[in-house]
Amino acid sequence: MNAIELDAVFKQNNWAVGGLSESNHYELPEIIRYALVASLGNLNDLEQQDTPRWISSMANRKINADYHAKHRFEPVKRNKSISQLLKDYQTKGKRIEARVELKQRMPYSSFAEQKKVLCKFLDSVSVDRLFVLRYLDKYWDDYYTPYVEKAWRQFREKESAKVITHHFSIDFIEANQTTLSSDYHYLQVRLRLPVSAPIDRERLTSSEYLYLCAHQMLHVSDDEADRLFFQTLLDDIAKYPFIHDNLCDIHEIGSMVWSLGMLGKTDILLRFTRFHQAITSLVAGEQWEDVKKAFLRLGKPLDFTNYEECLRERECKKQFMDLSVEEPF
Repeated sequence: MNAIELDAVFKQNNWAVGGLSESNHYELPEIIRYALVASLGNLNDLEQQDTPRWISSMANRKINADYHAKHRFEPVKRNKSISQLLKDYQTKGKRIEARVELKQRMPYSSFAEQKKVLCKFLDSVSVDRLFVLRYLDKYWDDYYTPYVEKAWRQFREKESAKVITHHFSIDFIEANQTTLSSDYHYLQVRLRLPVSAPIDRERLTSSEYLYLCAHQMLHVSDDEADRLFFQTLLDDIAKYPFIHDNLCDIHEIGSMVWSLGMLGKTDILLRFTRFHQAITSLVAGEQWEDVKKAFLRLGKPLDFTNYEECLRERECKKQFMDLSVEEPF
């Protein structure tokens, strides 16, 4: 039987095909229709123009299903060795492909192979050095100390200074603290130094200073902690007026609240809690004069210069935006 004859049998028996919904048609189960089409033999011959559309469609589905079944299992990938990939990495035209595969396979290779890859990358271009430094900052091993130091002294990149600050010995950090602070971040370097080491207060913001004191349990008087916290709060409310549901969402404030807790400043935290409750709605409504009065009621000699400059600057921007909006016709 051929396709046209099969179609005639369906019509003769009023068997539905392809979504016919007349009440006098019998909806033949699809699996039977599928099997009948498959029984016609060479399905590739059913793509002729005179083949009924429903038979041609089912034949194509069967061909696709057979193809996917045949290719369901992929052959085992024949990986190159790490040594060969390292050679390719140094070969023009193969470098990019080798780089990608080395980065993918490196975490799952033996330590001996990892060393070869990471040390080769550290001595290569910037994008590969940064890959290694970010990896080593998370998965450190002292084996890489001389290689990271060499990269730092040669290229003076922030990422190498960061790895050194986090993982090198305190003696090394003390000996190189000025350069590391310049390349990375003074606070992070100072956190690795002993408690007795001097503090360059001018290089720390108020929140960073309290954070350092909290981590190393350095003494801070209640008056100083109170002054630093509420002055920072005043300045940050002016800079970030849209963070009003929770002032602790401002990074500096959240950090200082944590530090005050670690330093045992319960009274300051309770004052802030009451202040936060009262001021939230005022900030949300941009009632800046009332915000200022709320700060004045704290009874502290706060400097409002920064605050007022920020408000004036924001008001100027707001007026400019209002003027730049075109009137509708």
